Amino acid sequence: MDRTVGRADPAGYDGLLVPGGFINPDLLRQSAQARAFVRGFAATGRPLVTLCHGPWVLASAGLLQGRTLTSWPGIRDDVVNAGGTWLDRPVVRDGSLTTSRGPQDLALFVPAMLDAFAGPGRGTGHGAAGRAARRAARHTAQDTARDTARDKARDTARHTARATAADPRPAPPGSDPQREQPPGLAAAALRRAPKPSLAAVVGVALAGVAVRARRAGAGGPAARGGGG
Repeated sequence: MDRTVGRADPAGYDGLLVPGGFINPDLLRQSAQARAFVRGFAATGRPLVTLCHGPWVLASAGLLQGRTLTSWPGIRDDVVNAGGTWLDRPVVRDGSLTTSRGPQDLALFVPAMLDAFAGPGRGTGHGAAGRAARRAARHTAQDTARDTARDKARDTARHTARATAADPRPAPPGSDPQREQPPGLAAAALRRAPKPSLAAVVGVALAGVAVRARRAGAGGPAARGGGG
């Protein structure tokens, strides 16, 4: 990196990866300069890749209307409300846009990203990476439309029935329904994360009180001295 987004020219780049995670895209979507850069880059038609919560930035930049993509399942409604068609797939490619759900799909996302950045006809070669890239490339909107009618009907009926029971709003045409529960990866991570003990909470509180007491004590004599 040798310049900030406000000084960068979108036309000077061959590919753009909008970061995923939670905080990064949440902050980027609030930056007028970042939104302008992403819009400018999208206008070039060059490969634009993102995953997880990254589509938030595209939504705020006004780039999801009429697009087909995937994302972290929790922002599915944001994608749909921004005019996109959301698919619950590991990787979705729609023209120059390549998207993925999150870290659980990195094995397919990384080769698909490299394939998109390599350009038409250049791909990622043979071997496992090439096979993974080809598998990921099959998850385009056009390929999704050609899915086996039996499997598509079965999956749609199952998801719609479950989603309707929990949420009376029907899924928008073409979009997969909202999930009934968060991804297992996220739930497992939260369960395994260390929990603060009562002793730790009390210790932090006491430390805060001690800091305030020291500051008050330090300011007392100085204030009296200044008054004399």
